Amino acid sequence: MEQTLYTVKIIGNGGKENTYGCIATRDGNRWLVDCPGASVSIHARQLAHGARLVRHALASAIGIEHTRITVHVHPVIPRLASEHLARAHWLRSTAAGAKRRSAEEYRAAARVLADHQLSLRDIGTILGVSHQRVHQLLRANTGAGPA
Repeated sequence: MEQTLYTVKIIGNGGKENTYGCIATRDGNRWLVDCPGASVSIHARQLAHGARLVRHALASAIGIEHTRITVHVHPVIPRLASEHLARAHWLRSTAAGAKRRSAEEYRAAARVLADHQLSLRDIGTILGVSHQRVHQLLRANTGAGPA
């Protein structure tokens, strides 16, 4: 059975914070979200809608404005899906770092080629970018503007 945990933080009068734990369970083609501590139950087609509906239902049940309630969704998903997501997050962060390092290397290569008196167009041909991009790369190396 698919389940999702919600952590609901409610900031009451005087800055006092209350936290409720809610559980969303798959019920046919909908999610049934129960918040036992507040006696609130709702049905939603999607998890995101469940979070919004729980927020409003809790606000109504306790008699405060919904803007004072924060809902955090913590999906409980199959282990295999969790492993795939962890790898995807790792690959995305690795790719972002590689992209930054690649840009630094392009800037360094452009600088070396410019130091050897090559034209912007020739450097662009070598790097596989436009001469305008070479100009930006060279300016970024000198700190004269954005890359």
